[in-house]
Amino acid sequence: MNSSKRENWLDFTRGICAFCVLLAHNTTQLEIISLYNPYFLMLFFFISGYLFKVKTTKELIKGLLNGLVLPYFILNLILFFIGFDILHAFLDNNYAYISNRLLDILTGKELWFVSCLIIVRVYFILLYLISKYFGCWNKITITLVNIIAIFFIYFVHSHPANKPLFWYVDTAFYSLGYFGLGYVFKNSKFELKIAKYNKFVASVFLIIYVLISYYSQLNCNVEFHVYTNEFACPLYFIIMSILGIFIMIYFSRCFENSDNYVTRYIIALGRNSLLLFALNGKTSQLVMYFLSFCVDALPHVVYVFLNCIIQGAIILCFAYFVNRYVPQIVGKKRWIN
Repeated sequence: MNSSKRENWLDFTRGICAFCVLLAHNTTQLEIISLYNPYFLMLFFFISGYLFKVKTTKELIKGLLNGLVLPYFILNLILFFIGFDILHAFLDNNYAYISNRLLDILTGKELWFVSCLIIVRVYFILLYLISKYFGCWNKITITLVNIIAIFFIYFVHSHPANKPLFWYVDTAFYSLGYFGLGYVFKNSKFELKIAKYNKFVASVFLIIYVLISYYSQLNCNVEFHVYTNEFACPLYFIIMSILGIFIMIYFSRCFENSDNYVTRYIIALGRNSLLLFALNGKTSQLVMYFLSFCVDALPHVVYVFLNCIIQGAIILCFAYFVNRYVPQIVGKKRWIN
């Protein structure tokens, strides 16, 4: 499997997750939400771990700064200055609101997923450096850390009233388990060994996933919110998130050679997921305003998917200009050499 094919199926996977982000921010009424909710955010961490490459300490730090830290602050400041809420607050002399927004940026509350991913990367880099120092950087060590990190979900579940901590250091800890799982999965080369069984593996996992999901929806309280570390049933979340990750991995591998408008659209979303996280709120309001005339004319599920498709297209238009003229703000060109 060459690098271009690997990149395509990874971006296809990330693109589906990006579309799920749009869905999640546009509706809470579709039954499909209960199917993809357990895994689509965790799959982003998994893919990030899959793409992680061991380098020198200096290169790891520069990669973190160029790829995530600087884009986080730059994107937040852009959104800050173009926001009508800031303009209204300034005109009303509401400086407390302005200072609170700036404080939210500094404490990682804005674009929370990006700030969480930054801390996950910091954790994994520290794990690498410590393990390397003690001479125990291997699959067994990483796997043990993954298991401990993932089951940390039980700890945050025991304090559901607590808000996420500074820069989501608690959320990042169990997310580290999924990040490390992606790293181990890649380096085990396991996906290559059963590549010819992609459709079969994806189908079997999907059947198991749907059956468990259906049973749980009927008999259990399975509500959860990663953003606030609330898990009504932690074990359900862990099982379904891991199952969902591997369903999407093997499902996406089935489309690695596909080339049509749909797959190009999904792959493009995957390659611009950072900008999608930044702009989905603004574009959602814009699209909902222009589609307001047909909100009652179309079935709800059609309206929601149409909204998300158009929203994704608008974000890709922005992405075209950003990638062409200022790729630094989305981590596609280095600030620090």
